[in-house]
Amino acid sequence: MDAAAAQRLLARIGSPRQVVRYEDVHLVDLLTADLSQAEHFVAGTLGDLATADPVLQRTVRTYVAEGYSISNTADRLFAHRNTIDRRLTKARTMLPRPLDHDPTSIAVALMLVELRQDPRSGC
Repeated sequence: MDAAAAQRLLARIGSPRQVVRYEDVHLVDLLTADLSQAEHFVAGTLGDLATADPVLQRTVRTYVAEGYSISNTADRLFAHRNTIDRRLTKARTMLPRPLDHDPTSIAVALMLVELRQDPRSGC
């Protein structure tokens, strides 16, 4: 049942991806039951970051997942700490609210944006 739900999610959001693990996207599945509300959520949560460079989006998502650790984020993304710091500084200017205000919403909104991107884009 989870596999079918994951495939329905990908079809509903128009994702170019063919495979995801449902446990990784179950929150996005719930969020996208009403696509117009999901789009409103993404826009309100991410502001300009919703349409930013996918590398910048992935940096923020990884930073939140790594517990706000620049060092861990840099290690996970194979980037220098200063590069991560610059990306986060730029992302903070794009967000409508502080990054640490609601990290769960930011992570979920970024996951939805990422699912809609072509995974072959290299980000």
